[in-house]
Amino acid sequence: MADYTIKTLRFTFITKCQEANIPEHIIQKWVGHEIGSQVTKKVYTKVRQQAEVENINIYNQILN
Repeated sequence: MADYTIKTLRFTFITKCQEANIPEHIIQKWVGHEIGSQVTKKVYTKVRQQAEVENINIYNQILN
């Protein structure tokens, strides 16, 4: 069984919320970040961008 920490679960939760297009201020409220805080964007947005690239690649494979 994999070892999960609160930090990895939190990271996964926030990333999945972003990928589901949940508004940032709602995510911030849920995880205790100050509304308008840059922490959510600075820490988690990079992962979201990578997910977007991966999904674009899947989409392109479907078209070809």
